[in-house]
Amino acid sequence: MERARVSCAMPADEDVHEARHVAAASAKARGSKAYGEGDFALASRCFGEAIAVATSDDPDLAIYRSNRCAARLQLGDVAGAEEDARECTRVAPKWAKGWSRLGVALSALGTDDALAEAE
Repeated sequence: MERARVSCAMPADEDVHEARHVAAASAKARGSKAYGEGDFALASRCFGEAIAVATSDDPDLAIYRSNRCAARLQLGDVAGAEEDARECTRVAPKWAKGWSRLGVALSALGTDDALAEAE
């Protein structure tokens, strides 16, 4: 009886890259579902998972940050929301929604200095 050969070769970089994108998209979908159901803690964790597994060139990275920002705002985690919003605007500076999220987070902080900084 012949034994099947098992390959110990590392997967190609593009395979790993694609797997990370699929994992991030899956986490985003779970987060969106949780957010829609009002489970903002779970949504925040799922979007955090998406951020953690996404590659730096993932085209949806700003969306993951924006979505976690929204969930964190719902949870009252204004500092975390601000952090996500700032990273969102860094990753996608031309995306208006990221700037909107930053404005909401800074407004929630309640300081005029913070609002002026966003301009």
